[in-house]
Amino acid sequence: MKDYKYNKLQSLTRYLHYILYLLTLCSCFRILFLAFTYFLATNNNAFNKNLFPKEFLENLGHIYLIICYIEIISFIICAILSLKWIYRSIANLHSFNIPNVHYQPYQAAWCCILPIISLIAPYQIISELWFKSFAVLDDKTCYKRNIISVWWICFLFNTPTYGMSYTWIQKDPFSPSGYITGIINCLLVTIAALLFIKITCAISQAQQTYATMRPAPGETTETP
Repeated sequence: MKDYKYNKLQSLTRYLHYILYLLTLCSCFRILFLAFTYFLATNNNAFNKNLFPKEFLENLGHIYLIICYIEIISFIICAILSLKWIYRSIANLHSFNIPNVHYQPYQAAWCCILPIISLIAPYQIISELWFKSFAVLDDKTCYKRNIISVWWICFLFNTPTYGMSYTWIQKDPFSPSGYITGIINCLLVTIAALLFIKITCAISQAQQTYATMRPAPGETTETP
């Protein structure tokens, strides 16, 4: 079995958090845009036409598209950084010689992107990281895994709510269903991002604490 060395997660975790905060900001903007668009769609009268000129609405639409592109790019970067973070975190568990770690680093990364398996594997991986990272410190936080369940539920419902919102708005721009579902989607993205920030920060700090407590192992900032 391959020997893994401890990897410091602080820098990687910080970069991941920057992207997650950017995703949160994009989601907040989309909430405001959807609410404003619904207001215009349901109050399409002369007052709105005079108050909001066509040029203003076109510019607002262009800004919204830019925000959507930024959000898509941020999501891709976030996925890459998350896979790298998971790889390093699992590798750290092996470097600590913690027994019964169910995944090898490469297995964990692949299970997060393979179809069907990825519907449950990320939850299991993050849950194991949470439990074992705190358990070695005899920290009772290891049993408080409800935060991971809430995070995963929000993450899973992100895609279907986005698809439903887009379909309903295209079908009937004057129906509130599409806009409400879109706002719910943005809230799910925001909650999932903020919870993942808290989860990754806690695991990173727990592993760093254990690394400083254990007998001087070989330590490197490079991924093996």
